[in-house]
Amino acid sequence: MNKAAHVSGSDGALGIVVGGGPSPGVNGIIRAITFGAWRYGVTVVGIEDGFYWLGSGETSHARQMTPETVDPITLSPGVELGTSRYNPTGSPEAMKNVLASLQKLNIRYLAVIGGDDTGRTAALLQEMAGDQISIALIPKTIDNDLPVPGDRPSFGYQTAHEEAVGLIRSIYEDARTTQRWFFLTVMGAKTGHLALGVGKATEATLTLIPEAFREEVNLDTLARILEAAIIRNRIQTPRRNYGVAILAEGLYFKLPKEDRQRLAEWWKIEEDPNGLPRISQIDFGRVLKDIIKERYWQRALETDSTLDRKKWKFPVVITSLNIGYEIRSRVPNAFDCEYALDLGHAAVDGLLRNGIRGVILGISGGHAVFRPFSEIIDAESGRIVIQHVNVQTPAYRIARDYMLRLNPGDLQDEPLVTKMAEALGISSERLRAEYQPALDAELI
Repeated sequence: MNKAAHVSGSDGALGIVVGGGPSPGVNGIIRAITFGAWRYGVTVVGIEDGFYWLGSGETSHARQMTPETVDPITLSPGVELGTSRYNPTGSPEAMKNVLASLQKLNIRYLAVIGGDDTGRTAALLQEMAGDQISIALIPKTIDNDLPVPGDRPSFGYQTAHEEAVGLIRSIYEDARTTQRWFFLTVMGAKTGHLALGVGKATEATLTLIPEAFREEVNLDTLARILEAAIIRNRIQTPRRNYGVAILAEGLYFKLPKEDRQRLAEWWKIEEDPNGLPRISQIDFGRVLKDIIKERYWQRALETDSTLDRKKWKFPVVITSLNIGYEIRSRVPNAFDCEYALDLGHAAVDGLLRNGIRGVILGISGGHAVFRPFSEIIDAESGRIVIQHVNVQTPAYRIARDYMLRLNPGDLQDEPLVTKMAEALGISSERLRAEYQPALDAELI
């Protein structure tokens, strides 16, 4: 293909750059921007692999986008231009290279498709570029944790949610058929939006998200919550020894330092290009399963100290799985296909006709909504303010009420406490002492 540097018009081109991980609908936005800009007679430059090449001053990884080249990509998964988690904001030299590279490519307008780290780059770049380049951020994350203006979630969320629901419904049926528990860790590095959404839609036995807890919650407390659900489930329905627990991977950041260090060492967690731990490498479900299994073993020993660990049988079958990578590069569903078209058009119309600059965009009531970077960037950290799950809303309360887990007042319910204690082979007093911290940790 022709290099963008050779085809940019004298009035400047519109560049497209995608940062962060894949999300269903990215290609639809690229197509919509390309079609829209060409109607204005503006050349479109697709920049490959996020800010990676620009950060080193390399401009050869850019290409002209035309209606003909992007026409077939709307329903294709992945990202046509490629993407990268490379973040140049940590290096003044890299940021200067990015700006210089864009100027060399004659970029006058820039549509940045990305999440919080990419948004930080866009905001800093806009500050450096002044009125030389007009930048609009199209928020992208299946985690739905960005302050998207308007009345819709971040694009790609609905497809990822739908795909995860399909997987988990099948897993739930497997759990019922085989009489086992599944501990499923769902993507959501900082928030529990996706985990809570799939938990509600699949009627999972319980869902644990970081926002539901106070400042810290340790692994042992999380394990006790799950163990209590296992016991209550069996008491409530005799011979029913199965269920599905959804765990948001962002629970990692709610753990005390010693637990995080323990996991980092055990799983040999690497850091991404932004210096953040790759928590997707942790099998949270397995960790919590092992803790529960050890608690069962220790109680069994109290009853019979002659037990042989190798011959002892754990009375609960638990399987752990991580769900995330397989849902973020899917073909977008109908909602996200339509949404991508709206967002792409809004970016073009805003940049080329309305003169917007330094904004994050969204859709509300069918209209484009633009919000200045200054309103979404934390002044102290320079990062985009994350949108957390509000656990005080009816939407969360409904989800919590339908979960099978310890509730306030349960430990004062003598018949229930007696049954749970008998099932575990311990006294009622001990059960209360062991499980009260699980209730104390929650923001109920």
